[in-house]
Amino acid sequence: MDIVEVDDSGKVALPHEFLNRLRPHARLHVEVEGTALKLVAVEEEPVRTKEEAEAWARSFREWVAGLDPKAPHLPDEALRRETFYD
Repeated sequence: MDIVEVDDSGKVALPHEFLNRLRPHARLHVEVEGTALKLVAVEEEPVRTKEEAEAWARSFREWVAGLDPKAPHLPDEALRRETFYD
């Protein structure tokens, strides 16, 4: 079992021995269980086949083609950064 310590600022330092067991750029989800922290590997998105990607693109294009062309467009003012949070 690896033991880690929380420093005065609340940071957790993990030992190199633990980190060496992970692949580069591994993503971990932190779960809190009482006073314990549990690190769980985040499962990556499955790799899509070319056929799956083409099917997704086809269905997206069909969805776009089915949109109402008479629907109102957003005014240019609505797309300005300053108005995003109004």
